[in-house]
Amino acid sequence: MYLHGGGFTLGSPRTHAALAAHIARAAGLRAILPRYRLAPEHPFPAARDDAIAAYLSLIKAGTPPVALAGDSAGGCLALLVAQHARDTGLPLPRAMALIGPIGDLSGDIAARFASARDGMLIPPVWADRIRAAYLRGHDPADPAASPLLGDLAGLPPTLIQASTDEALADDARRLAAALDHATLDLWPGLPHVWQIHAGRAPAADRALAGIGAFLRDHVRP
Repeated sequence: MYLHGGGFTLGSPRTHAALAAHIARAAGLRAILPRYRLAPEHPFPAARDDAIAAYLSLIKAGTPPVALAGDSAGGCLALLVAQHARDTGLPLPRAMALIGPIGDLSGDIAARFASARDGMLIPPVWADRIRAAYLRGHDPADPAASPLLGDLAGLPPTLIQASTDEALADDARRLAAALDHATLDLWPGLPHVWQIHAGRAPAADRALAGIGAFLRDHVRP
């Protein structure tokens, strides 16, 4: 099950279908991309609720996801789904793959971007606006919104890919340190979610081949 990114305000299964298809092909899996409601029309917790509902519907259909994946905001939602599954006794996926995941919506966004070597594609003003649109005054330190601030124990083996130059690199590092079984794969000199250019950029193709191999190795019975 792949959850698309877009800062909780943009994107759809259609915008990320090619990215998910490349991962699925590399992993030898079938990809399912659920649609979830977007802010500002549907602020927190709509996206989280929809992602959990999609996961539950697959379980009820007899096809529990063997892997969870997502990029940026979708990586955040994938973590929230996994935490919910663990806490409620639902079947957990065998592995997760997170691309430039948002782990913590709290803190000083401007400071994070200032410390990044190159926050390509996402200016801090936009990041601040999407946080405001998505949370609508909700506490950003709530673990239901910021999975890094919740319990990350007992989750499946996870591969985290991010660029060393992006503002979310610190979230990637913190997640890798907090998870029981995490592989951190940092790439220099690339923009946030460069993997979306698979089929047109060699770095994207190599990165997704790595994700596919990781998932393939962990989802086998």
